[in-house]
Amino acid sequence: MPYSFFGLVAGKISDSVNRKVFLALVVLLASATVGVSATSTSLLSFGLMRVIHGCLNSASNPLSFSLIADYFPPENRATANSII
Repeated sequence: MPYSFFGLVAGKISDSVNRKVFLALVVLLASATVGVSATSTSLLSFGLMRVIHGCLNSASNPLSFSLIADYFPPENRATANSII
C-alpha cells in the first residue's frame, strides 16, 4: 500500500520540481533507510524503515521515466526504459 500510494504522490511532485535533484535525494534517503534497517534493534524500527524505503523506491520509477522522456527521442525511449 505505501509503495502504491507514494508512487502516485511522487509522480505529481516530479512535475513541479527539479527531477535530477529529487531523484538524487530519493536515492540517498533510500540508501539511508537500508542502512538504518540493517542496524535496527527492534521490529518496529525495522518495519518503519522498510515502509519508508518502499515509499522512496516507488518514487524512483516516475522520476526515471520522466527523465528518459526528456533526454531520449520517442523512437529510443523503449530501449532506454528497458535498460533501466
